[in-house]
Order: sequence, then structure tokens, then C-alpha cells
Amino acid sequence: MLPLLLAIAALQIEVSVNGIETGHSCRIQNIATEAEAATGEQVNWDKGSGVDIRIFCRRATGDLVSIKKNVRGKQSFNLKMGFAIIWTERDGDRIDARVILKRKGGDEVVEAAPGAQTPLLAGDWSAESFDDEKNGWRKDSLKVRQGATVERSTDLSSGKIRLGLNGGKGQVELLRGDGSSAGYGPAGSWIVLPPNRYHITVVRHEDLAQVAHRVGEVVLRPNAELERSANPVLGILKWALKEPLGELKVYDESGEKLLAEGLRGERWKLSPGSYRLSYQLPSNAILAQQLGAKAKLIEVRAGRSTSFGDRPVFGQAIVRLRRGNAPQYGHVEILNPADGELAGRFNIGQMVKIAPGSWPLRAVASDGKVITHDKPLVIRHGKTTSVDLQRKQSRLRVNLSKDGKHAKGLWQVLRSGSDEPKQAVSGEAMDLDPGEWLLRLKCASGRGGQERKITLQAGVDLEEEFLCN
Repeated sequence: MLPLLLAIAALQIEVSVNGIETGHSCRIQNIATEAEAATGEQVNWDKGSGVDIRIFCRRATGDLVSIKKNVRGKQSFNLKMGFAIIWTERDGDRIDARVILKRKGGDEVVEAAPGAQTPLLAGDWSAESFDDEKNGWRKDSLKVRQGATVERSTDLSSGKIRLGLNGGKGQVELLRGDGSSAGYGPAGSWIVLPPNRYHITVVRHEDLAQVAHRVGEVVLRPNAELERSANPVLGILKWALKEPLGELKVYDESGEKLLAEGLRGERWKLSPGSYRLSYQLPSNAILAQQLGAKAKLIEVRAGRSTSFGDRPVFGQAIVRLRRGNAPQYGHVEILNPADGELAGRFNIGQMVKIAPGSWPLRAVASDGKVITHDKPLVIRHGKTTSVDLQRKQSRLRVNLSKDGKHAKGLWQVLRSGSDEPKQAVSGEAMDLDPGEWLLRLKCASGRGGQERKITLQAGVDLEEEFLCN
């Protein structure tokens, strides 16, 4: 079956204004296609379902505009016309503002120049005046009567707004319709603004998140004084453990934006919403605790208390270092397995608390020697772990004597293939790696140049004595 084709119907429009024939001073426009024609001219615009048209009638002070919808065939329209003159002022002086007129119950929109006699269809209109220089705006109504001129002065002088904040201090900001800031000031102070429609926001000073709460919308009229009050209710964030809190950081829900840091105490106020917390105990008593993961997600509700603080889990560990049977001193470093960065430090031989996990470690002896451990330190909650490390070195002590008494002087050892000797004074000991060393002596009396090769065995101490006679 072939589709039914709609017949194209001829359209012919005659127009009169206030009962007077207009001749060729009026034109019509197809709103959909923007095609134009003179009144009285036949046009094939109607595809069978009617057509929306705009009628323009030229007058000395501008065009009279009328919109007709679903027009068919041959029709005559008598447009009832009046005039409007609108002046725009600010602080008693006339200004060049924009005026947009919209007919109520119709689709006609006309932009009028301030002070111009603008032809309009008789009826009720809204008049919006825009002070683009000061971002001012106001909306008024006017009634246009056939054959008459209505004249108005529109004042765009500033008004002022004051917001009182119940139970505290805060910062008030007024936003325009596009969300941009129009002005701000402390709660309780007057904020002077041009007439317009504004959203009122307020931030409580005690709010950790510093959330701007929208507390109302106002239309500020010229020279008006508007007073409003608000009481955005915050929630309470409370530390739940008996141990004092060392530091608290508050992030947004994603954990990407830091909202507050360096917080100490037990109670804080926070806007309702979801947040992530990072916190630690003051003494850092538990080493390698993952404090910055921002994994604690909480929900804060208005007027309610939300507690946080998980009791920490940990094991205990002690690391000892010996050279042979002799205890060594220094400290132990545990490392982050992800990046090798330092995660905690404690003394050799000290029992400490460490967060559960598998931690690479190394010992640093009091002489600066680093002793590594090939296995990680494995910590389980509630368990105690001990690690015994051995220095794979020998202790060499060299004594110089003269006439049976201690003599002053220096001694050096040099590793084969190295040109940087280690040096000590007579009677002093050094811990050295096992293997062959070249030993050099120099007495304070001037005698020197003595050399000999020595072999050190791991964990076996060696003491040598030389004469300076």
C-alpha cells in the first residue's frame, strides 16, 4: 500500500492593525523554515497540518510582532496594538540597560531599547531589565492597552542582604543563576548587591569539610533590605579509643582531596556526608602501621555522633645482633615492601610492637656497618617474633709497644684491589670482613713501614702486637 501523501495547501494572510489595513507594511515568516512573504501573497507553506507564522508590521519606532500557530488557508488578522516606553535607571541616573518583553500567554519576545516607544500587542507583558555592567536584573509586569502608551521607569539600584547564622560563625556567599559568585561576607553582615535572583550559601567556621550549604533563594529588589536566617546542622565526629589520638586527616569520599589535617583532640564538627579518614596514635608505638591508606570510610549524619578509631592490631618483635658470642649495639630498620622506604626504626635488643605484615629488615651497627637479613620479618597479631643476626666479621686489634710499654701510633688495613685503607690507633679494634688484608704500621716515634699480610676468619677475633723499638 502506497503511503498517503499530504496535499500542499496555499496559505494567504491578510493583516490589519487596530482595524486599519496595513497594505505592504507587514510581512509573514514561516517559523520552521524562516521563509518570508508579503501579506496577501499566496505561499505553499502548509503541508496539510497547519503552519506556525510570525507577523512583522513595521512602525516608525520598531516592528510590531505577533505569532500565530497552526494557521491554514486564507485568514485575516486584526492586531490590537499599543506602545510601551521603559526607562532604566541606577542610583538616580539613567543607564543603557537591556529590556526583554515577553507576552504572557503568548510566544512573542521583544527586545526594547530604553526610552524607545516600542509597539506591542495589547495585553499583559513581563519586562525583564538587565544591567550588564553591574550584573543586575529585575522582572516587572505591565499592561499594554490598544491605542495607548504605557511609560515606566525601572530602577536597577543595589539592595542588600544579611544572613544570620544560628549558633555560630560562618561565611556567606551569594551565587548567581549560573553558579558564579556575586558577593560574600561574614554571617550577620550586610552584603550589597545589584537587584537579581540569588542562591544563598553559608559555610560554618567549625565545619572541618568547609561545605557550602545552600540555605535559600531570594529575589533582591532595588534599594531593598532582606534579612534571612539559617541553621545548617552538622554532625559530630568522635574518637572512640581510650588512647589519645595523635593526628587526624580528613579526605573526601574518593580519598583524593584532603579537607583537613593536623587535627588533634576527641570531637569535631563535620557536614553530613561520606568521608575517608587517616589517623594515628600519638606515640607511634606500633611501627610500620599503614596510616596513610585513607581506607576508613565513614558516614556523618546531621545532628548525630559518628565514632571512629579501630583498635590497632600488632605483634611484638625483638632483633638481636652478635659477632660471635659478643652482643652488638645499634638499631634495626624495617622497610616498606612496596617501595623499600623506611617504615620504622628501633634499637637492637629492644622489644617493640609492629603492625602485622612481612617486613624486610636490616641492622645498622654502632660503627655504621649495615647487616642485611635475607628473610623478611613476619609479624602476626598477638604473636612474638625474635630474630638473631650474626655479623660475619672478625675483630682485629693491633697493639704497639716500646720497652714493654704501650706505644702510640697508627695502623692501617687495606683490602686487595682497594686503594682506600681503614685506619685505627694503637690499641683500637676494628671489625673487618673475613679474608686477606694488608696490615701497615707507623709508630709515633717515627718508625714505620712495617707491612704484613694477615688472614681473618669469620667470627674469629685476632689480636696482633708489634714493637716500636
